[in-house]
Amino acid sequence: MFAKELNLVKAAEAKADATLKKARSDAREMMEKAENDAAVTIEKAEEEAESIYKTLIAKGEEEAKKEYDAAMAEAKRQQSVIAQRAEPNFPEAVAYVTERIVNTSVDS
Repeated sequence: MFAKELNLVKAAEAKADATLKKARSDAREMMEKAENDAAVTIEKAEEEAESIYKTLIAKGEEEAKKEYDAAMAEAKRQQSVIAQRAEPNFPEAVAYVTERIVNTSVDS
């Protein structure tokens, strides 16, 4: 009778060992899967961040170009206005400069 009980204990220990090995194997597999899933998630997040970055840079460059073009258009408009205002004074300015050059040459 003791042999029967001893066999039952041995069988229970063997079953416990098998269960423990399976639990360890399952835990390893779950850790590997979790690490792989984390790596995939990180890669996707990096790709999404890169895409967002490129989109924002493109928008920023587009906005900067629009502001630059507007500033250049305004500068050209102002230059044109200044040139138009100065044009009536051009003959007088030429005469003044010419007189100064002639007088400087004569006085020397």
